[in-house]
Amino acid sequence: MSSSSGVDLSEECLEFFQDLKLKKKYKYILYKLDDSYKSIVLEKAVEEATYDDFVSELTSSGPRYAVYDFDYEKPGEGQRSKIAFYSCFFNIKLKIKTHGFDFRIHGKR
Repeated sequence: MSSSSGVDLSEECLEFFQDLKLKKKYKYILYKLDDSYKSIVLEKAVEEATYDDFVSELTSSGPRYAVYDFDYEKPGEGQRSKIAFYSCFFNIKLKIKTHGFDFRIHGKR
């Protein structure tokens, strides 16, 4: 899958996301740009972790994308979950940041 930014998203990335979303197999998934900055690839999928564990993973250098499956309780209505999408950029050039943002908008249709 390719977005208008020219950054490709591997089929593997989509498969892991579907496993998180539909099968609740993972608590969070980390993605990153490959060394050529032309493709987003799977970095890690974690089955059990706390939110603090997840946040500590995002502080690594370079652009990272992530999805996290939040569990919470809504008073009077029971257990719920929401999936949040993150894009994190540390110490990178603006051009790469722009490409990552464009992917986020166009790649998550």
